[in-house]
Amino acid sequence: MPKQTGSGSGNRLRHLALGSELAGGVLVPVLLGLWADHRFETSPTFVLIGTFLGLGVVTATLIRVVKTRSNG
Repeated sequence: MPKQTGSGSGNRLRHLALGSELAGGVLVPVLLGLWADHRFETSPTFVLIGTFLGLGVVTATLIRVVKTRSNG
């Protein structure tokens, strides 16, 4: 069996960073929306805004990653 070369731990760290970025991109706006809804008593309004903002951030992140990986 040929020995695999490359930075396995570097790939793992990149994937961990990407996963954290995707999770945080959704969770932070939603949690801020929950806080704002509780503060201003506007039940689903800010959570929905946070959800759509978070989905936009995640979509932009995925587009950036795909472009980076397809270019080399």
